[in-house]
Amino acid sequence: MAAPYFNDEDKMRKIISLIILVFFCFVSLVFASDAQRMVSSDLKTSDTAIKTSAGKIYKVSMLATSAQGWVAVYDSSSSAVSGKTVLIELQEATQYCSTEIDFSEGLNAREGIYLEQNGASAIVYYY
Repeated sequence: MAAPYFNDEDKMRKIISLIILVFFCFVSLVFASDAQRMVSSDLKTSDTAIKTSAGKIYKVSMLATSAQGWVAVYDSSSSAVSGKTVLIELQEATQYCSTEIDFSEGLNAREGIYLEQNGASAIVYYY
């Protein structure tokens, strides 16, 4: 039984196809968006600095642990939030109700991400 015969043109097509496939795999990894690499802060039950450098906020989920529970996210790297920009405010009137806000393109925080809350727990998704 004779070995299958491949001409040079078939070999070249296979090599070019393989190179293109590998190229697209690497390009998709290099240009993956921040939203695909976002990090969860885990459930936070007290005021805390989520990130102490510039970043982007993609989503905030809040659960009111008491009536009139609220969450505020500041553009700040520390608890000194007086005069800082409030990026997000969420509030629920009823205990155990939850709300979520999603920013598909991300919300820029130039100094950092600081979470302040009262009567609520929250998860911040950021990068």
